[in-house]
Amino acid sequence: MEFSILGPFEVRGEAGLVPMGGWVRRRLLCRLLLSAPSPVANDTLIEDVWDGRPPVAAMVTLRSHVRSLRLAIGVERVCSGPGGYRLTVAEEEVDSLRFEGGVRRGSDLIAAGRTAEAVDVLRRALGLWRGEALVDFASSMWAVEAASALSERRLGASLRLSCCQLVVGAPLESVAVAKAELAWHPYNESLLEIVGLALYRCGRHTEALEVLGVHLQELKQRGMLPGSGIVELERRVLAHDPTLSAGLPDRLADLAGVARSVDRIAAGARGDSQLRASEPDPPWTRVFVGRADQILLFRHLLGAARKGERRMLIVRGEPGIGKTELLARLAECAPSEGMTVVSGGAKHSAGYPLRIAVQALSRFVVEHEEDGPSRLGRYPEELTRLVPEIAEVLHQPRQPLTASDDLERWRLFEAVASWLEFAGAGAPVVFLADDLQWADQSTLALLEHVMDYRNTTGLVVVGAYRSTEPSSELLSWLGRLQSHPAVTRCEMEGLTEDEIASWLSVTGRTEYSVGTARTIRRRTGGNPSSSTICWAPSCGPAPPTEVGSIRRRTLCLPASSRRWLFDWTFWARLQFTCCRWLHCWGPSSMLASRPTRSGSHRTLCSTR
Repeated sequence: MEFSILGPFEVRGEAGLVPMGGWVRRRLLCRLLLSAPSPVANDTLIEDVWDGRPPVAAMVTLRSHVRSLRLAIGVERVCSGPGGYRLTVAEEEVDSLRFEGGVRRGSDLIAAGRTAEAVDVLRRALGLWRGEALVDFASSMWAVEAASALSERRLGASLRLSCCQLVVGAPLESVAVAKAELAWHPYNESLLEIVGLALYRCGRHTEALEVLGVHLQELKQRGMLPGSGIVELERRVLAHDPTLSAGLPDRLADLAGVARSVDRIAAGARGDSQLRASEPDPPWTRVFVGRADQILLFRHLLGAARKGERRMLIVRGEPGIGKTELLARLAECAPSEGMTVVSGGAKHSAGYPLRIAVQALSRFVVEHEEDGPSRLGRYPEELTRLVPEIAEVLHQPRQPLTASDDLERWRLFEAVASWLEFAGAGAPVVFLADDLQWADQSTLALLEHVMDYRNTTGLVVVGAYRSTEPSSELLSWLGRLQSHPAVTRCEMEGLTEDEIASWLSVTGRTEYSVGTARTIRRRTGGNPSSSTICWAPSCGPAPPTEVGSIRRRTLCLPASSRRWLFDWTFWARLQFTCCRWLHCWGPSSMLASRPTRSGSHRTLCSTR
């Protein structure tokens, strides 16, 4: 039996397509498939299958659909367990698993120097895609998040394949692969660089210059600065540099052979152009308009950490105010102060506990693989419960993850705290925890335990959460930390008119008048994420964080308004910019009239 999610959802058996019945059964199977072979809790299934609007007697209805699903695909495939259900499938039965397996094999071949073989393996892996992943379930947040992760893996695979095709002397094929992926990621400069270089090697010099020139002109119109790789490639193409006929630029060579996993390729190769000024060293001196107080406070906490003290900074603010960007800047700057940085983030409907610790530890293991277990603390065997790969380093079996028993949980917390003590190899450690509003109770208890852990190594924990949607667990946790002497809180507010004007000046928007900053401040409240797009009326799609915020806010609308809005925006894939939403968001108003691409006007609803 074959399960296909890289395109329209299909299930095929020996006799052809397997009829799955109604939409509930299809969503149930797909949700189990995404988590296979791990179990999914009943509450999570009910929430995701019915998108937060479960029927009366939801548990009974769920069991009924599970029975029907077993009849369709086999009783032995859907197993019940404590509090949930689990789907049993083999890797060769699911196209997404076959794709990821093919990408891993291709990466191994590249590492072994067998580039020609890697091209064939990667081409077959990408050939499994039949369209947009999980397109049948695109109205559900869980499917959107899974599709986004799969899209990032496809981006990494396409980048590697097109680079390898250049290496083996197949520039025409490289153009086809990179252009196909460019349709999904139009501002990825790594893809643009590959297209330009491949066209040059095909003898299509004018076309290469046109592709690069169009991109540079569009960035100029939007007030963005291109990456150095694109500018340098255009210069070399104009000069007919003979070195372009062979080899790869260093950055593309890193994509093809240095990065060790698809996820890291996609993260490192995401060359999306950003609003940025020049970048002088050290990184603390880089422009970060309106956030100097937070950085100053952080540096003060670093000073305490150098003395062996433990400090926690809790940052709160509305969505898009710049919390994640602040944490990213701290992660970038802390190493220049001699600090080791570990970071993780919670996720909406993540489905498993201690996600922040798991993510941070997983990244640490990959980045410090050569150090072995020496920086994993006093109890590395306990950490195998969070990251199974540690067991391979220690040559020990993986410990089962259980956080319900108090003693077992205490042992696990002690292991994580000890890891943070040893992670810096004697230097202080900075632990960044983002999106705490979605953190589970175990994660919050772990952070509290870490702050009370006694050791001689300094530690700074920086946590950020959305002030608009704190969970009851988070509010209770914040209450417990109210009187903690090592905890400092700060509120991130919108940029002032002067800060917005300064930011416009820094980013090269000199054509705007003095009143522009005042208008942006009035429309956006100084929210940086919203302001980024508000001053460019013709900007493209909003960033993923903004899209998530928009989707969650629309869920607060009446069902009729939400359905109308989804029909015209989500299903039609209309590209809204933030400024078209910001006029309307308030306690009662949704959106004012907006011009469409054709120049006509539509009037969206006002829900009072």
